[in-house]
Amino acid sequence: GLALNILAGGMTISLMKAIFGTRGSIVGHGIVGLPKVQLPGARDLLGSWAPLISGFTPLVYAAFIAVPLLVVCYNRTRLGLYIRVVGEKPEAAEALGISITRVRYIASLLCGLLAGLAGAHLSLGYITMFTENMSSGRGFMAVAILIFSNGDPLKVLAGCLLFGFADAFSLRLQTFGYPSYLVLTVPYVVALIALFALSYRARPRIIAETLESMRKLLSVDRNTEPGGKNPQ
Repeated sequence: GLALNILAGGMTISLMKAIFGTRGSIVGHGIVGLPKVQLPGARDLLGSWAPLISGFTPLVYAAFIAVPLLVVCYNRTRLGLYIRVVGEKPEAAEALGISITRVRYIASLLCGLLAGLAGAHLSLGYITMFTENMSSGRGFMAVAILIFSNGDPLKVLAGCLLFGFADAFSLRLQTFGYPSYLVLTVPYVVALIALFALSYRARPRIIAETLESMRKLLSVDRNTEPGGKNPQ
């Protein structure tokens, strides 16, 4: 995964130079941004709060619609079951005759498709330009969200909303004159706090699993000692 991420970043720079003959950024009046969707009745229902749900690009609403669809796919379809088995127990998948390589390639292609749509929204949703490394580590933040949510699509949505709020909050802080290098750390600080809270909550379970593993290991050692029980 890390190798593909590095490869994609390098290809982006190379293709930008080969196609557009420029390097660093692409800015032009001919670039058309994504349209904004105004939900009917939002202004009448929410008044000044309408921008909370209205005026976003189609990709934003598609992302919310995709969550229940992914829940169904993840839990109710054969592909979703294969992805879960390969991700959690690859040895069991291999024993069942599932092609681990094929499933991993399919999952990577689907993730690449969704990440590409996210990149299109990033460059065309609010600003009509592209600049090198404009994602600013958001992909690694997505990995943190995945760890935070334990692969649950609904928890992924909650994590995205949390980190999105932190990102928007950091942008608001810039208007108060705070140093930019300090402001830009806000989303990552939130990610660290969330991961710490998650690991702290999971600590009793991890300790219990570790003790159980040690108990089984000691039991095996006793049974294999001279004079001990040697299970047949």
